[in-house]
Amino acid sequence: MDNKDEKLKLSFAFFLSTFVVFALILIWCIYSGQGGFNFQHFDWQKHNVLLNDLINKRWPVNYYMDGHHGVLSYYIGFYLIPALIGKATSFNVAQLVMLVWTALGILLLVLNLYKNYGNNQVKNSFLILFGLIFFGTFIYILSSIYRTWNLNDFNNGLGINNGDYFSNSLTIQYTTNITQLCYVFSQMVPTGIATFLFVKNIDNKGIWGIICIPLILYSFFTFIGLGLLMFLVLIYEFILVPKNIKQNLKKLLSLNNIFAIIIGIVLLLYISCNILQPKPVSAGMDFELIDYHQNLLGFVIFQLSWILWILILFKHEKHNLVMWAASLVLFVLPFFKYGEANDFCMRVSIPALFVLNFMVIKNMTCRPNNNSSYSRLMILLLLLTGMGPMAQLKGNPWKNIIEDRHEYNMPYKQGTAFFSTADSVRYQYVDWNADKGIAKLILKDN
Repeated sequence: MDNKDEKLKLSFAFFLSTFVVFALILIWCIYSGQGGFNFQHFDWQKHNVLLNDLINKRWPVNYYMDGHHGVLSYYIGFYLIPALIGKATSFNVAQLVMLVWTALGILLLVLNLYKNYGNNQVKNSFLILFGLIFFGTFIYILSSIYRTWNLNDFNNGLGINNGDYFSNSLTIQYTTNITQLCYVFSQMVPTGIATFLFVKNIDNKGIWGIICIPLILYSFFTFIGLGLLMFLVLIYEFILVPKNIKQNLKKLLSLNNIFAIIIGIVLLLYISCNILQPKPVSAGMDFELIDYHQNLLGFVIFQLSWILWILILFKHEKHNLVMWAASLVLFVLPFFKYGEANDFCMRVSIPALFVLNFMVIKNMTCRPNNNSSYSRLMILLLLLTGMGPMAQLKGNPWKNIIEDRHEYNMPYKQGTAFFSTADSVRYQYVDWNADKGIAKLILKDN
């Protein structure tokens, strides 16, 4: 992606702009539910109960429910620091720590993008943040076509579903950044950082393992998504540049990657407790292929929603290998379903979407010959993709901040109450097959 990796000019203007950008990030996070000062969407029931259990229960967290022991086997990476501080203080403090932790992660991503695409122009730090907030596919615009031709199946985004689901019958979604921060910030932030590090180090294969492996503890699905991008890049290079196969293999077998693989095996064993445990059909966790013969219009509109970005970027990025790897991933994912809400499609796609996001930011901030008209086009298109999901940032948190009030979406105070709501929930977070494998080892001293 033609990373410049310029040396930052640490001027007063840079520090001032960074401070303002961080303040804007905090506002975005607060409106997304962070800190409990504003409306928290459905997924916060999970975030809150897991954070609460990590604060109040002994680690490793385990449960006893309906005569069965279970061990927490989920993406707990993002909660650990807030939970540790919460153990010494309170749940409210842990929520504030998670707010700052999230904002710092986004700031880290902004600064890295600025270093590579900002041309040391402080105004670009604001454009980069704008690009991160407003990026999404064009599904909100294209869904108007779907509504015209298939009104009975059109999803207007009411209830627990957001507007990224344009169809009631098709469980496919490529999530906008605004929606991700509202629902799955714990997966979004680390995945964004890891994806950028991969793009930046596309030729430095000796550290790919260190970049990708930690994602297992934050999101197994985004780990798969980033791993797919790496695999496709390797396949391309092995086929089209066979003379470099030996050199690439040597890089892949670096000490860094070997160490990362060892850590990855441990993390995979932990996550596998959840994935491989026996589950009832009602849990909705069997792989299925989606048949679009009855809804070709929905399939075409969904695919077109991200392909439009490829067409817009094609002139300047047609030789970008990562773009084509991301395109292949995004084209194939809608054919598969796993999970009641098809989390497989929603979350495996996040790294590929971030690749497109970074290309848009790059072409908005550092196009050759100062092509301002192209930059303005990117700004306009980002507004079009981001205005729809902005409706999810509802509420007015400032009164709550002044009065030190919190609005946690927390109907269940403990995990056992939350897990009893549905099999799709019960078997998503806990391994209940605790008499075997890693779960048995984890529970040995509990």
